[in-house]
Formats: sequence, C-alpha cells, structure tokens
Amino acid sequence: MKKKNSLILDLDDSEMNLFSKQYLNLADIHEEIEKLFDEGDNIDKRKRKVYNEWKEKINFLIDMYNAKAKFKSYERIK
Repeated sequence: MKKKNSLILDLDDSEMNLFSKQYLNLADIHEEIEKLFDEGDNIDKRKRKVYNEWKEKINFLIDMYNAKAKFKSYERIK
C-alpha cells in the first residue's frame, strides 16, 4: 500500500484567502497592507502566536508589493 505525503496547514479560511488571492495591482496590495497595519496596532504582542501569524501575513504582502513597486517600498516587520 502506498503512503501519501500530505501537508497539514493550521490556517483558517480567511488566512487562506489572503495567500491564495491574486492581487492584480499595487493599490489592492497597498490596501491590504494598510488594513493589517491597523490591525497590528491592536494586537497584544505578548501573545506570540497571534503576533507571528500577523507578521507572516503582512510580510508576505510587503514582499509582493516591494517586488512589483518601482517607486515606494515597505520595510519588512522584524
């Protein structure tokens, strides 16, 4: 019997939408980044898991934005 390799992700539907959505222009990406920055102001950074998930999402979008933009860039969250 063959054993299938599988990948188990601990993401909910809203997180999957973020990573699977096709962003066609910089304005869409910029809007999502700004929403996440606003959300980040309310995150309790002592809750490591929540903060790390937020950081992963925003850095994903920042990398995408910086790759497409020729005039302005964001710094990754450390």
